[in-house]
Amino acid sequence: MNISPEGKINAKVDVDIEPPETVKEMATDALDKMDRGLGAAHLIGSGGAAADDSTTQTSTPSTSSSSSSSKSTVQISSKFPISPAELPHFALMSIMMFLFIYVFTTVRDTKDTLVVSNCGAEAIPFLKLYAVMPCATAFIVVYSKMSNVLGKRALFYATLAPFFVFYLGFAWVLFPMRERLHFPAAAGATGAGNAAMNLLRYWSFSLFFVVSELWASAGVPLLFWQCANDVTPMSQAKRFYPLFAVTGNLAPIFSGKIMSFVISLQKTNDDIGFGSTLKTLSVIKAAVGICIVAIYQRVYAMAEERDRKERTEQSLSTIRGIQKSGKVEITMKFEKPKKKLT
Repeated sequence: MNISPEGKINAKVDVDIEPPETVKEMATDALDKMDRGLGAAHLIGSGGAAADDSTTQTSTPSTSSSSSSSKSTVQISSKFPISPAELPHFALMSIMMFLFIYVFTTVRDTKDTLVVSNCGAEAIPFLKLYAVMPCATAFIVVYSKMSNVLGKRALFYATLAPFFVFYLGFAWVLFPMRERLHFPAAAGATGAGNAAMNLLRYWSFSLFFVVSELWASAGVPLLFWQCANDVTPMSQAKRFYPLFAVTGNLAPIFSGKIMSFVISLQKTNDDIGFGSTLKTLSVIKAAVGICIVAIYQRVYAMAEERDRKERTEQSLSTIRGIQKSGKVEITMKFEKPKKKLT
């Protein structure tokens, strides 16, 4: 028994028991199944059914567990410190980061083209100060409110989906109808005043710029790393995270190649040709968003499966301890109620 400085009392009690015959039988059956290599997933699916009495034991639990652990810790190389068993998880997370950065690179180039060509380069400081900053603050407030209401996965979907819906809507609705939606030119404004007025006149382009700036803050920094921290164990994080960055930084290269290819397909160099390019890029971004969702669901399913196997291995270890020693270790924690500050 020990008492922590916070007033918590931890006590361990070893209880000598004579396990019932049913517990002994379940322990023997479970260990026999593990020895035959059926695995933790089969034990869960079979519901702890009794093993066939005619089956003979072929290996010891310690031997099988040590061999499986040694296989899982074998790394491909010193420069690529990942075991073959960890490769699927690493590959999926690397692809997800690649897709996030690909979308960021694509919309970054597009937003600069729209604003600079229509409003002027001097309009960008106004846009970042009076539009991006307030919208980023509002986004943080809304996200924090949503995190208290929605679950982890629903929050991810609710944050991700509006960006791709907007990019599709901009390419297929707002840009083709820009002549009807934009305001007429203001008379008498010059210099910086004219740039600020153009931001209001071409409000759909300004909105595209703001949404793209928000994606720069919500994509990789928020959505990806939140997912990575949830599904990547601490033992893997110190080896995986630097390699995620290496893989993700390949996205700007591919983004430039894809954008150059799409632009080469333009039949004209006017706004009609630019609009067709926007539509093509928006469809590609929508496909990328679907891939991000599919990978997100898959990596969480793999993480849940890994947790189930770990819990099953812990349960089997407890059963072996009961079978061998006949003792049950009970850990009790007591916490004194905290005094209210006056």
